[in-house]
Amino acid sequence: MNKISKIATLLTLGVLGAKKIQAVKENRSLSSLILQDIGNHVIKTHNFHDPAEYHKAFTKSIIGFQLPKYAKQLYQFDYNPGYDETLERIPSGKNPTCTIFYLHGGAFWSDPTPFHFKTLKTISEANNARIIMPVYPKAPHHKATETLEFIEKNYLTLLDSGESEIILMGDSAGGGMVLSLIQILRDKQIKLPKLAVLLSPWLDITNSNPQIESISKYDFLLGDYKELSFQGSEYAGNLDIKDPKVSPIYGNLDNLPPIYQFVGSYDIFYADVLKLQNLADENGYEISTHYFSKMPHAFSLLPIPEGRQSLKMITDIIKNTK
Repeated sequence: MNKISKIATLLTLGVLGAKKIQAVKENRSLSSLILQDIGNHVIKTHNFHDPAEYHKAFTKSIIGFQLPKYAKQLYQFDYNPGYDETLERIPSGKNPTCTIFYLHGGAFWSDPTPFHFKTLKTISEANNARIIMPVYPKAPHHKATETLEFIEKNYLTLLDSGESEIILMGDSAGGGMVLSLIQILRDKQIKLPKLAVLLSPWLDITNSNPQIESISKYDFLLGDYKELSFQGSEYAGNLDIKDPKVSPIYGNLDNLPPIYQFVGSYDIFYADVLKLQNLADENGYEISTHYFSKMPHAFSLLPIPEGRQSLKMITDIIKNTK
């Protein structure tokens, strides 16, 4: 090893040592801290006010989703012909004991990612659960009314199949859609799921909570909350941005199934997750929130110890509800 290589190695070890000390002080995993540092320097947010970028997203939302080969080969997802544009995964036991109806995140504009497929395989195997994931129509071409009708139709198809052990789950925008959906189902007197799990849910597309600005400097995934609000308003279409169909925190929360939220304090959505829990505490709604200090947005989907811990907690919740 030459002198330069030795110096580089020592510097690397020194940086890692300092990061390890910082992680211990902050009571978090080293990998989550390194991920945050990388994210702060690498991840760039979209600018959909730019006509070229908006046009690209609009065109993509018209074309729609195509199942990647890796999702089928590595994570055993495939289309279920009995549903509209909906993916299914059967656990290796082949005799699932429940079905998780999952709504993926992506600011209403983006399709599921490798993190979704990998996480859902883990959840499927841990809970012996069939996964049903509608790949719903995306904004900006498609709007909330159409998207929610699509999701409701697929949920009704699941009910018509005779499935009784249904759990609703979703992350980010999908988490907010779960809360909107169960309000819609309740109002129509349609059978509700046994419980709902919201992972870093987007509960208010206005992003008007005053706490969001102070959190945004820590959120390397969703820091530009004003750009995110634009995406939300495009999705809303003709609906008011405070309509519970797009901002479910403003809806009627009576007579809903048990709801479990998971969120990190370095997530701008932490502010409204906390607000929803406060509403629940004041009104006796059956909502429980699990907070993870200094965790980023959608940390449950990330390959870090805290993410794996949250998935284990979800498994325990599901098993204790059966």
